[in-house]
Amino acid sequence: MICCPFYTEDRQHYTKPDTALDIQSHIKDALSETLQDQTNLSAINEDQLLHILREKGVVDRVMKRLQFEVSGSRQESDEEYVQPPVLGQSPQKKATHFINKDDKFLSAAPVKKANVDPTRRYLYLQILGGKAFLEHLQESDALPGQMISFFTIHINFRGQRFKSRPTPCACEPDIKEGFLLELHKQSSGTESRVPVGLLEIRLELIPKVTDILTDDVIKAQDENCNNRPVCWYTRPLRAGRLLDTPRQAARFVSLIGYEKAVSVGGGERTEQWSSMHAFLARNKGDAENHATLLCSLLLGFGLDAYVIVGTKAKGIPHAWVMTLGTDGLVTFWESLTGHRYIHQPINPDDPPGVSQPKPAYPYRTVGSVFNDTHFYANSQSLDSAELCIFNLRDESKWKAMSEDAILSVCAPGACPSWPNLPPLCANTLDIAYASNDLEMELRALVLEHRRFVHRNAKKAFSACLKSPVCEEIINCRGDHVRIAVRVRVYTYPESACATWIMFACKYKSVL
Repeated sequence: MICCPFYTEDRQHYTKPDTALDIQSHIKDALSETLQDQTNLSAINEDQLLHILREKGVVDRVMKRLQFEVSGSRQESDEEYVQPPVLGQSPQKKATHFINKDDKFLSAAPVKKANVDPTRRYLYLQILGGKAFLEHLQESDALPGQMISFFTIHINFRGQRFKSRPTPCACEPDIKEGFLLELHKQSSGTESRVPVGLLEIRLELIPKVTDILTDDVIKAQDENCNNRPVCWYTRPLRAGRLLDTPRQAARFVSLIGYEKAVSVGGGERTEQWSSMHAFLARNKGDAENHATLLCSLLLGFGLDAYVIVGTKAKGIPHAWVMTLGTDGLVTFWESLTGHRYIHQPINPDDPPGVSQPKPAYPYRTVGSVFNDTHFYANSQSLDSAELCIFNLRDESKWKAMSEDAILSVCAPGACPSWPNLPPLCANTLDIAYASNDLEMELRALVLEHRRFVHRNAKKAFSACLKSPVCEEIINCRGDHVRIAVRVRVYTYPESACATWIMFACKYKSVL
């Protein structure tokens, strides 16, 4: 929170009439008093005259009269203010107040230099001017001997306090100031509204940020067209006895249908994420929905799991899951298929003779990784998945978002519209009956003329014929040919199932 209250101060500014004549009389009296005994006035040069005026104090009086006279001491505004340390908090550092050297007011004020710690981050606040100070719309130029009003801006930011130099009141005051504020881990607060006028300000981070995270990277739109932080979509989810192992959880997620979300009213397909409840209710969704559900389940099993947002072949955006082992092992989980891949990074600096691992995964680039409490942006020189080092604590390779900022919007209770995580529902399908029924239907289809996520016999048989091996078995010709089929149905939560079909043939060789 930056608190900037305004104060209007009345300061005395008296200007004596006939100022030029008064100055001339002082100079005339001082010179006549000193030179009345001199006989050769032509030998006195300009430097000697200035030296005489300086000894008489005329120069000092003239300079004081030319300066802008302000009552009161400037010590408070020029000195840096440091709030006394609070119990339980670290002492706050000083804030630096930049003074414009070209300012026509108080040009004799000392200019302070900022001591910037390169390991810390600062906010440079510049005030470039003011507008719409309607209370001073009819403000006229001050007459000799008249009272003058001034604006003073007082700023308080996280224990760093200072004030600006006085600026004459006007509808558009010429306020030129600069302040260097140190940013702390928690730099948020309530908003301070001051309905006095408008200030034109410029904010700059020091040192400058090189890697900027766009809104598309850290936010995603849900089914209600609300922009949510991506960390909002993941939370530890415990399946109880419905899923026994992480691999079984990956298998379950892969059995949920894949479909890209369609924008409201039809039209072009758009990138849209769904909350966990909406995803399970529809029983289908995009790759991001599969990845966030799998990540939540793996977090529920106690694994250090993250969702990776990147690309696969041909630069197509994609999301998958990564787990980090205690021994440093990095495992990729493809949520659409249930496959797992071990990640072994390639070192591009190795000589050509050193053998490099050949990745089996289809991923090309890595943009960011996140879960319910962390968000990291990839800042490595190359974002290729093959070369990526997943040491998330290495600040030279990964830029982390503040955990406090994530918890402020993703913690339970922080968002009123956060739905409670839905429990997984048990499957009510009779495994033995479903397996036997499908097997009998397939036998009938074989007389007439591999893994599935449904129990439709015609669709399953049509898909089997697309395999050359299966087609060769079904169309086998020979003496005493006998064809066999075996079906096994596996059930998972949320009415998901996996169907395994095995075809075999037996015949008498004539060779």
